[in-house]
Amino acid sequence: MRDALAALDIQTFYGLIKFGLNDMNAGPQLPVIQVQGGKAVLLYPDAIKEAELKPFAAAK
Repeated sequence: MRDALAALDIQTFYGLIKFGLNDMNAGPQLPVIQVQGGKAVLLYPDAIKEAELKPFAAAK
């Protein structure tokens, strides 16, 4: 299974899927979003970050 995944090099609607030497996807960084104060805010990647991660109770 690992060898099959390591051989992937495909373009999907999410972007490139190709695994590097560290077994991580070498494609584009997918955004991490959290709802804070009823609004979805970007937490990652740093280049487009809008806020810091808040603990679950504080994010409400």
